[in-house]
Amino acid sequence: RANVLESVAYCYEGLKEWDKALEGFRKLPREGEQKDWAQFHEARLLARKGQKDEAAKIFKQLAAKAGSPQVMERAADRLALLETK
Repeated sequence: RANVLESVAYCYEGLKEWDKALEGFRKLPREGEQKDWAQFHEARLLARKGQKDEAAKIFKQLAAKAGSPQVMERAADRLALLETK
């Protein structure tokens, strides 16, 4: 089910339907590493919608304490990009 939800969310993102994409990513499982990725994608979409402060807050949390080193690194990179804009 999670793979289908994620695929649908990416489709909406491709269509630049940010709210529908965000809704899809928010429906992803919220446990373990999947939670980290769901939050990462949520923050990424918030940034694309122009809600950069809200996105930065999530990226900052993930960069500090995500369970996955890959999520931590990618969140830190995204946070750095937001802070330079």
